[in-house]
Amino acid sequence: MFSRFQQLAERWTPLAGLLLAVCAVFVARPASAVIPSGTIVGTVTDSTGALIPGATVTVTNQGTNQSRTAKTGDAGDFSFPLLPAGTYRLRVEKEGFDAFVQKDIVLQVDQNVTLRAVLQIGAVTQTVNVVGTHAEVNLLTATVSHVVDEQRIVDLPLNGRDTLEPSRFRLLSFGWRRSDR
Repeated sequence: MFSRFQQLAERWTPLAGLLLAVCAVFVARPASAVIPSGTIVGTVTDSTGALIPGATVTVTNQGTNQSRTAKTGDAGDFSFPLLPAGTYRLRVEKEGFDAFVQKDIVLQVDQNVTLRAVLQIGAVTQTVNVVGTHAEVNLLTATVSHVVDEQRIVDLPLNGRDTLEPSRFRLLSFGWRRSDR
């Protein structure tokens, strides 16, 4: 009996180790998969369209007042990946140019917002405030997405279904079977 158990243990030990490794990979997900986040990217140019490297770009969450700062690259580009969903303010500064500020940038879950900051030549103490919305064009990936907010879900017509009776929605659940057959 003991030898039979030993044979089974020797045969299944490598498979158990492999199964444990596969489970560890699926359990140890990166933090970015847990936090609903998006990305703000863009370029900084002057009024003639010339790229401005080395500008200081700060993005601030208007709800939490947390901010991140980065410098533009040689191509005048900046990127802020893994930002939590929310409303942001963008500020761009470079010596010899007026500061550029854009408020109320709404970042949804898994959204890539592309911005273009145009700096005007001027004194460092002047600030240009941009009022308006950013273009809802995703230049990073070729995907189309849309976030459905809570109000649209509430406004869905339910054709007389009782929303207070959740058992009636089981028919819409994957894999559910009626037990009264």
